[in-house]
Amino acid sequence: MVSFRYRPVRELVDFKNWTETIIMNLKEIRNKKDAHIIYAAIDIPIFHNFKFPLVSYFKTLYWLKSITNHPDYQHIRFSRNNLNQEFIDAGRIMHELYCSIPSTEIWTDLITYSLLRQIEYYWDSGEFSTKEDALALCDDVEAEFEYLQYAAAKSTKNPDRKKLPNDPVNFKLYDCDIEIANNCILVLNGDQKTVYLSTQTFNMITSSNELFSCETQRWLNTLIKKSNLISEVGGKQRSLFFRESFDKIRQLKYKITNQ
Repeated sequence: MVSFRYRPVRELVDFKNWTETIIMNLKEIRNKKDAHIIYAAIDIPIFHNFKFPLVSYFKTLYWLKSITNHPDYQHIRFSRNNLNQEFIDAGRIMHELYCSIPSTEIWTDLITYSLLRQIEYYWDSGEFSTKEDALALCDDVEAEFEYLQYAAAKSTKNPDRKKLPNDPVNFKLYDCDIEIANNCILVLNGDQKTVYLSTQTFNMITSSNELFSCETQRWLNTLIKKSNLISEVGGKQRSLFFRESFDKIRQLKYKITNQ
């Protein structure tokens, strides 16, 4: 028997509590000397999205409108003029905190599929106020992947900061050919392990059960062993990996431009 903590997001106040809880957890992890995050991702890790205001707002709108079916968001279409600064600011804090914690991320070649499919669905459904809003969002996604490629090359989530000779590796990125079923985050802090699993698209269940956490770590280590490291080294594989992502973004921009 494994017990999980679970706080579903149904109302706007739940979403605010979710952001506050994530910020609190990240601060606690950051303050631990040997903390490390392993993130097996089926789509772009949420913390990276929060660095880019339009992507951050789009994901928030998509979650509240299409996943939680919040009534206050049913009439809202995506517009650059509707950005919720409160959520943008909270997202920026989450991203900065995540960047301060060493992490290993495991991606597959489908990493862009979820976000681009959501954008395409909203475009086809008339959920953008203007074509320019949709294209601006695509530009922000493209900027996000440029940042991620640069971060992978530098092995740090803060690639614009000057790296000192003794600075530890802040970011490892692996390309995995094995299918990953859902987003899974394992936080390591000495002997303590905590697992965060995505469920119902957006919600999370959390457990520190020893057996479950150890099995999760074993599974993640197996994925890593069967993956290719594309951060710092592996420049050719990294270039090919991100080239596919940029091609998919350009294809979506072409569709929006010509409709």
